[in-house]
Amino acid sequence: MVTSVHFADVGFRAVQELLREPTTAPGLRRSTLAVVLPLTGRPKSIHNANRIGLVADWDSDDAITEFLATHPVAHRLASGWHIRLEPIRVAGNWPDLPAVSPDAPRNDDGPVAALTLARTKESELVRFNRLGGDAEDHVPTVPGSIWATALINPPFYATFSLWRDQSALTEFAHRRGAHRVAIDEDKAKPMLTEHGSLRFRPYACSGAITGRNPIPEFAICPE
Repeated sequence: MVTSVHFADVGFRAVQELLREPTTAPGLRRSTLAVVLPLTGRPKSIHNANRIGLVADWDSDDAITEFLATHPVAHRLASGWHIRLEPIRVAGNWPDLPAVSPDAPRNDDGPVAALTLARTKESELVRFNRLGGDAEDHVPTVPGSIWATALINPPFYATFSLWRDQSALTEFAHRRGAHRVAIDEDKAKPMLTEHGSLRFRPYACSGAITGRNPIPEFAICPE
């Protein structure tokens, strides 16, 4: 299995239309469309967002290529940026997490991508937003962090980030502070019905994202 993540600035009206549009395609195992917002630590409103994101799991890389070439949703996202990812580490109880091959490269010396997935209990939404906001506020300025963003389509919440290497991401994941506090509080009193934490080796990407929270040019993928 491989994963692709797509971002595009399409305007408010198109975001709302896409959120209501089911996505089916040959080789597509599952997908989620979501509003994309910067990680700022402040409360987020999805009601004036212009950026859309798609997280999708696929049977093969060929399925991604066919989707990009033929699918109406892909055509609406074509002005943006997408990245193709091979899983190298997974954890959590998110349904159908990909199996990681024992031969999968760790990518210790190269860039890595991180994806966190969560479905939140309605009764815990305020606490989740408070703790999550405190934790995510620091991600864009952490040493080794290249780019990060949030994807929201309640009750689905996710973050996607690019990192210089595994060591930078691991150091952030285990450091004390708001991120660790959020993890510990969830263990003591669970806020989530499902969660997943995944790391990937980026192996291809294309396009660009400018405007608010742009993707740095130097982050546009290894050849």
